[in-house]
Amino acid sequence: MLRLIKRPEETGEDRLTGCGISPQLARMLRLRGVRTPEEARRFLSPSADDLSDPSALYGMDAAVREIRGAMERRAKIIVYGDYDVDGVCATTILTEALRAHGADAAYRIPSRHNEGYGLNPEAVREIAKDYDLLVTVDCGITSIAEAALAREIGLRLVIIDHHEPPERLPQADAVVDPLLGDGSGRGLCGAGVALKIVQALWGREAAEPLLELAALATVADMVPLTGENRAIVSLGLGQLQKTKRPGLRELLALCGLDGKTINAGHIGFQIAPRLNAGGRLGDSNRCVEMLLTREAALGARIARELDETNAERQRLEAAIVREADRQVAQSADFLCDKVLIAVGEGWNRGVVGLAAGRLTEKYAWPSIVFSREDGVCTGSARSVPGVNIHAVLSRCQDLYERFGGHAMAAGLTLRAEYMDEFRRRVNEAAAELAEPDAYIPSVQYDFEVPLSDVTCELADDFGRLAPNGIGNPAPVLVARGAHLLEARAVGAEGRHLKLRMEQDGASVGGIAFGLGGERARLPDTVDAVFSPTINEWMGRRSAEMDVKRLVPHEGLDAFLKGCREREEAFAMYLLRTCEDEPAPVPEEILRAHVKQLLTESCQGTLLTVRTLEGALRWADWLSEEGLSDRLDCAFSKPADPRRYNCLCALPEDDAGEGYREKIALDAPDVYAALRALMPTDDALRGLYRVLRAWPGAMKSEKALAQAAGMSAAAARLGLVAFDELGLVLLSRDPFEAVMMPARRCSLSDSPTLRRLRRVCHWGEEA
Repeated sequence: MLRLIKRPEETGEDRLTGCGISPQLARMLRLRGVRTPEEARRFLSPSADDLSDPSALYGMDAAVREIRGAMERRAKIIVYGDYDVDGVCATTILTEALRAHGADAAYRIPSRHNEGYGLNPEAVREIAKDYDLLVTVDCGITSIAEAALAREIGLRLVIIDHHEPPERLPQADAVVDPLLGDGSGRGLCGAGVALKIVQALWGREAAEPLLELAALATVADMVPLTGENRAIVSLGLGQLQKTKRPGLRELLALCGLDGKTINAGHIGFQIAPRLNAGGRLGDSNRCVEMLLTREAALGARIARELDETNAERQRLEAAIVREADRQVAQSADFLCDKVLIAVGEGWNRGVVGLAAGRLTEKYAWPSIVFSREDGVCTGSARSVPGVNIHAVLSRCQDLYERFGGHAMAAGLTLRAEYMDEFRRRVNEAAAELAEPDAYIPSVQYDFEVPLSDVTCELADDFGRLAPNGIGNPAPVLVARGAHLLEARAVGAEGRHLKLRMEQDGASVGGIAFGLGGERARLPDTVDAVFSPTINEWMGRRSAEMDVKRLVPHEGLDAFLKGCREREEAFAMYLLRTCEDEPAPVPEEILRAHVKQLLTESCQGTLLTVRTLEGALRWADWLSEEGLSDRLDCAFSKPADPRRYNCLCALPEDDAGEGYREKIALDAPDVYAALRALMPTDDALRGLYRVLRAWPGAMKSEKALAQAAGMSAAAARLGLVAFDELGLVLLSRDPFEAVMMPARRCSLSDSPTLRRLRRVCHWGEEA
C-alpha cells in the first residue's frame, strides 16, 4: 500500500511571473514558500550577504564575552563536541578559529562506546585539571548536573548547542541555542551555530573560510536546507570543490569525487558516512585531526583509515540488518506492534542506529534496534512522519538509564530485565499517539506532468533549486498512466530497474534504484513518481527519470484486468475448493460492515472473491464508495507482512493468516458460477465418448474440451470424476489421460461430482 500525496499548493497573486523564471520553476518555488522576485533571487542565487547577524541568537553576547575574556587572560580553552559529523565539524570550526586568533585551544570528543553522548561528570572533573574554560558544541543543553559540577569546581562553561532545551536550563556561564529566545537561527545545526560564534567574535571574513565544514554538517545533520542554511550549503559546496584541507581532499578522492561537481547527495551518501564511521567504530578525535591538519601525509593517512573503517562499518551494518530483519520477520505482529524492536547480543552500538534506519526504510514503520551487553540494552530509534518517537518513548521514561532525541530519532538505555515491559508500553504509547494513517507509507510529490514535459530544459531549470534536502526536497513529479516499454533488472543481483516509458507518443528512459525486485509485480501501465535528471554520454545530453516509486495505474483496474485474464482459473478454483458453506450475509449488511472496517483502520481486513463476477461487482462498489485506496489487491495470498487491508482473489487456505477479519464477499456468486459450469450427465457421457474414440493417450486438456464442446473447467471435472470411477488414469503434470477398461458404474459414485452437485443444490435452497 502506498499513498501519493500532493504537496499543498497555495493560490493567489503570482508575483514571480515576468521575472525571468519559467512557469514550471515558478510553480516549484511557490511550493517551497517563495513568493516574491527578491525571495526567488535569494533562493536561486544565495550569497554571503544572506548570512544573518549572529548577535540575534539567544545568549550570543554572553558567550562572546566569556570567550574573549578567556583569550585576554590567556586561559586554556577546550572545545567539547559530539561524535557525529555535526559535532566533528563544529569542534573543528571553533578550534581552528580560536587557534587562528591566538587562543590556547584544544578539543575533545567523547567515546560513543565508553562515555556516550554529551558531557559526563568524569570528563568535567578531568578537564578542570588542565583547562579554565570548557566550550561545548552540538551538545550540553541538557547537561544540568554537569553544569552544576563545573560551577562547583570552578570550571567556566559555555554551552553552544542546537538541540531542544529542557524546561530548566543548565547553570552555565553562557548558553547559546537558536531554540531559545525569539528563535533566531532556528534550524541551524551545531556546526552552523559554531560558525555564528566565529562570525560574532571576528566577523564574516573569519567565518567564510569555514563554510565548507558547516555545509558538511548541515547536510549530514538533516536540518532544513532553507533560509541561512541554504546559503551555508550552497557557498560551502563551492569551497569543498577546491578545498585546501589535505585530509578532506584525500577523502573526496576515496569517494570517487575527485574532479566532480559535488552536491548535497555526495555529502549525505558518500562523505558523511566516512566521517561518521570514526565515531561509530573508532575515535572521532581522529576526524577532527584530519580536518584541522595541514600536513598532507597525516591528512591522507587518516582519510584512508576512515575509508577502511567505513567499509568495516558497512559489513557490520549489513550483518546486523540481516539479523534484525530476521527477528522482525519471525516475531513481529504488525497489527499489534506499532514499533519494531530487535535486540542483539553484543551488536556494535555505533551501528544500531543505522540498522534501525534500514528497518524503518524497508517497512515504513518506527523501529528500535538494541545492543545488549552485560545486562544493559543500548538502543537507537528511527521513526516515520506521524509518529513522534520522542513523545512515544517519553511515556516509558521511568525505565531508562539514559534517553534523548527528537520526533524522528532517539537514543535510549535500559536494563535488559525491563525489555518485556518496555515492548508492551512503547507499543501502547505508539498506538495512542500516532496520527491517523501514520502507518500507511506515503510519497509526497509536487505536481503531475505529461512525459512530453520531461526535457533537458526542465531538468536544468529544476537543477537551480539545489542544494536539495530536508525542507527543500528535490522536485518530485508524477506521470500518470505511463506504459512500460522496458523494465529490466540491472546492477548487482538485479537490484535496480532500467526503464523506458511511453505516454501519448512521448517516451523517456530512466532508472529506478533499489526497485529491481518489483519487476515481476509491475503491470503494463503505471503511475511513475520521479525526479527529472540529465544523462550525459559521449557529449550528448538527454532527459531521464530518476524513478522513486512505480505504482499500478488505477490499482483496482489493474487487479480487475488480472482477474479477467484468469477467467479459467476462477472456474478451476471453484471445482477444487467448493464445500457446503453457511448462508450468505445479506449484501446490504455486508457492505456496511466492510465500509466500517476499511474506514476505521488501514490494517487487518482480508476481503476474498472466488468468482470473476464477484470480483467485478465488488470492485465497482469499492470504487463508488471511495474505498479503493484503503486496500491492496492480490491473487492467492497477500505478500505484505504488514497486513494491510486487502482484496484477494482465488485465496489459498492460509491467505487470512494474521488478519483480524476474513470476509468472503461473493458467496451468492459462487453458487451461480458453480451451477453455470457444472456439466450434465449427458455432457459427461459425451466427453467419455470423445475419450474412447481418441487414438492413444489424451495429451491436451484444451483439445479435449474443444472436441467435447465443453469449457475447460467442465472437462476437468469430468476427467476427475472418470479417474475416481476407474474409467481413466489421469496424470496432471504433465497432463495425460489414459483410458482404462470399460466397466459399469454410476456418475453419482464420484465423490467430487457428488460433493459439487450437493453444494449447487444447497445453494439453490439457501
